Amino acid sequence: MIICSKSNQWLKLVRALLKGSKESQKYFIAEGEKVIKALLPVYKPLVVLAQENFEFNLEESFLTISVPIWPSETPSKILAIFERPNYALSDLQNAQDLIILDEIQGPGNLGSIIRTAVAAGWENLICLKNTANPFSPKVVRSSAGALGGLKIFSDFEIGSLTQILKENNFTLIYTSSHSESKFNEINFKQINKPCLILGNEGHGIQENLKQIIFNSGLNLLEANIPILKPQIVESLNVGIASALLMYKIKNLI
Repeated sequence: MIICSKSNQWLKLVRALLKGSKESQKYFIAEGEKVIKALLPVYKPLVVLAQENFEFNLEESFLTISVPIWPSETPSKILAIFERPNYALSDLQNAQDLIILDEIQGPGNLGSIIRTAVAAGWENLICLKNTANPFSPKVVRSSAGALGGLKIFSDFEIGSLTQILKENNFTLIYTSSHSESKFNEINFKQINKPCLILGNEGHGIQENLKQIIFNSGLNLLEANIPILKPQIVESLNVGIASALLMYKIKNLI
């Protein structure tokens, strides 16, 4: 099938998703053969669009999917449209770990955090409402298609966290430059249910989230990642800091 009309339903949906329209609450785009293949074990594409004369070798699962050819409208030679997962609070029952992202705006940082979380064996990630869309084209690309490796809860209200944290009896972990506890001195092996909270690298987590943390009655760990030349480097990139913490908390380093 060759798509000739710009009013084709799939091309219209692609343009809408690239613009971040309301359709991005239901669907997401993956661009590039490697990223699409990485998503296949978890997500089944609604449609795959390939540029004319593009040679690709896709898995057998694609044989049941419509693969139209379309005129070049984007730099990508192949892209796929997927339905976004729709997780509910009940999907966090008996969760053994959790990452909460507060005001992480850069798609590159968010994609790196997702990719690292999957590599380090984390299972659940919450993006609060003030965090970038984890299913935007740029985040999907920078995550290298790792989105299917964990449950991602997006557009999450801060007020919903109290119930989740208490029901699962998490130990809350966040970084603070004022903490006297160096993260490499904390015995993370004693933590059964870690909840890592990552905030904006400029000003940390927001005040109303801090109040939930401090008033939760749960175990709380403040960790300070050492910076040996603070007169030159004020803070770490959140993607780098998260990688150190995620691997350390899981006792992988």
